[in-house]
Amino acid sequence: MKNSAEPDPQKQAQTAHDRYFRYVFTQAEPLHDLALNAVWRALWPSDETDTGSEGGQVPPEQQFTVESSPTTFVDSEFAEPRTDLLLTLKSFGGTEIAVYLLLEHKERNQWGTIYQLMICSAAVLEHIAAEPGRKGAPPPPVVSVVVYNGPGRWTAPTELSRALGLNEAETAYMNHFSAFRHLVYDVGESLRDEFIGGPLARAALQAMHAAAREMGKDGVLKVVRSLSNPRLPKEFRDATLEYLCDGRPDSAESVLAKLKEGR
Repeated sequence: MKNSAEPDPQKQAQTAHDRYFRYVFTQAEPLHDLALNAVWRALWPSDETDTGSEGGQVPPEQQFTVESSPTTFVDSEFAEPRTDLLLTLKSFGGTEIAVYLLLEHKERNQWGTIYQLMICSAAVLEHIAAEPGRKGAPPPPVVSVVVYNGPGRWTAPTELSRALGLNEAETAYMNHFSAFRHLVYDVGESLRDEFIGGPLARAALQAMHAAAREMGKDGVLKVVRSLSNPRLPKEFRDATLEYLCDGRPDSAESVLAKLKEGR
């Protein structure tokens, strides 16, 4: 698998969903919020993670910085165009984790995604190990995450043993020498649960959730009203409205009609 330090626009900007995802989540604040909700909370059990929402002190090992890389690992080996994002999370306690995010917004989740993620994870490790600053140091562990924005729940296998149809004894044997699993960040489920973060990431995820499914008038109005938050930059609001029109299957005319009905 080939990868490049410069992203290929033809691979990364195939759909309105992909373009919007990269526009929002390559910015520092929403990128941090996405990493917190999609990865960090999954690594730290809820009873061990203090979000600081009640004024508590977040332990240093649970605080982190995040950086994104322009490198893409999606190429012709994928059956359909995908958007990916490579992150590096570093905790204040010294832990380093590489996170490989793959955006999935199809109507049906793909059972072959786990195999594609295994290929990409290997390419990520190879890429990081070859970085000049490593000086021979081993790469950090890679956590693979599917950012799922389709209807319904993700039902495809997230563990290699399940994808291969192994029984309990076969799984135990295989895990001695080969095991792989990935996380799933369900955008809709996250919005229904307690989302931690600022208004930009929340509004972007609401827009993604809305644009991936048919909504009634109330659904459209809810998303558009969320954009009235004065903390949201005008550029972001304009990009989100454009995305809602481009990303919805029932076109801009339907969105405008529903907004007119709600006045």
